[in-house]
Amino acid sequence: MSEVCLSIILVSYKTREVIEECLKSIYKNPPAFPFEVIIVDNASFDGTVELIKKDFPNVHLIENNTNRGFPAANNQGIEISRGNFILLLNSDVVVLPGSIDKMIKFMKEHSDVGAIGPKLLNSDGSFQISAWLFPNVITEVIRKIVNIFARNINFRNFMERLYTREKKVDWVSGACLMIRREVVDKIGGLDENFFLYFEDVDWCYRICKAGWKIYYFPLAMMIHFLGKSMNQNKTRSFLEYRRSQLYFYKKHGKTISFFFFKILQLFREKRTIIANRN
Repeated sequence: MSEVCLSIILVSYKTREVIEECLKSIYKNPPAFPFEVIIVDNASFDGTVELIKKDFPNVHLIENNTNRGFPAANNQGIEISRGNFILLLNSDVVVLPGSIDKMIKFMKEHSDVGAIGPKLLNSDGSFQISAWLFPNVITEVIRKIVNIFARNINFRNFMERLYTREKKVDWVSGACLMIRREVVDKIGGLDENFFLYFEDVDWCYRICKAGWKIYYFPLAMMIHFLGKSMNQNKTRSFLEYRRSQLYFYKKHGKTISFFFFKILQLFREKRTIIANRN
């Protein structure tokens, strides 16, 4: 049995502004269980590494010379981790007191649960959707509609009521995802063919295929400054999202969804070319 109960893994890429608050939130109210923090920096060159070395010397820091992407960097952390449970945590997340302990307790009490995710909140304390159905044409269209109405407080309150209790879901967000070591040993780490986006959905898909359940667990709560790390290059983020989306469908044999979004992508590219000409 490992002496470390929990390994918290963060990937950083030019997130100096937010990673300091994330780490402070962990160490200000540390988990009751023995834990370690591993940070994999994807060549930030923005002072992130210097900050960590100076203010958080107990962190195990891995410095990459290039941006290897979110899945590959997380896998580096997983490879050296020692915990019985592994928590993937975005650098733009603030951990609220007691939340990690609640997640570990739930996992220990439910051996059939392979991974869980907490309730995520926006910076203003409002509800943030962080669990959903596995993607296909229908569920992605529904999610797009949900995102359109997400700014409406009444609609947001309605969605929050659907997520008031712990429940089995298809996937939870990789912004804060806790997984069992034995599950990783069986199914492997994140698929490094993804660079950004859908790697968490793919992992949950594989977890479910291996016979474990995925749970949304709202008794644990975190604040997620959504998109802080993605807003640095919105064009590239969109392209990576579409590429990962298509790869997910192709990988798992979802032919209809693949061709639907492939055609949509080609249509948008053609429209962009015409607009640039004008």
